[in-house]
Amino acid sequence: MKRFALVVAGLILFFGIVFAVLTILAELSRPSSSIVTSTECDPPCWHGIRPGVSTSWNVLDYLLSQNWVISDSIYEWTEGNETKQIAWKFQRPAGDTAGYAYFLDDKVTAISISTIGSLDISEVVELVGEPNSLVALYKETSIRQWVEISLIYPNKGVLVQVDIDLDNSVTQGMVEITEENPVYRVTYFNPELYDQLLGERNLIDESSEIILNNIQSWSGFGLVRFWK
Repeated sequence: MKRFALVVAGLILFFGIVFAVLTILAELSRPSSSIVTSTECDPPCWHGIRPGVSTSWNVLDYLLSQNWVISDSIYEWTEGNETKQIAWKFQRPAGDTAGYAYFLDDKVTAISISTIGSLDISEVVELVGEPNSLVALYKETSIRQWVEISLIYPNKGVLVQVDIDLDNSVTQGMVEITEENPVYRVTYFNPELYDQLLGERNLIDESSEIILNNIQSWSGFGLVRFWK
């Protein structure tokens, strides 16, 4: 019996070590987010593209020169002769899924990167510090309920979106935000246009009235209140 217990304990230890090694290897092999690898300039600049300065030509020229952008996926929306938006998809070595650049008078107003788990909040905080405020909004579809948390850096021109899933019993209450929460989206924007971009839903997909009624000061990681 004692020998059997030792064998079981040994197997548990072995599989525990294997699981830990596989977890570490998976983490090491995870492609890096383009947010993490953007070291050419400080936010809200992204890989040399500067909101308020860079033009649509600058954006297209940069995207076409990168092997981690699928060139055939690049699409430009125009109204008349004016570019309004450029969209693209990423491929390895980038861990992100898609990107969007928005324009006003041919100048970038915002750059939105769909990260969808390619980095976590701790990595963002390491890059740009802790946010000034946040907005926690309840969302639902026929198959899912979640809280969309937007961490806002109005003076630095950065917004970080985190989605936290809920169960069906939640009506109003609290969700916990931690350093390990995966980031869904990072948006760099021109800080001078912060109020205007809120109203146009380029930062948070809600009316400016709803956003301003639900904005909270950042008080650190932990429980965050939201209303259904």
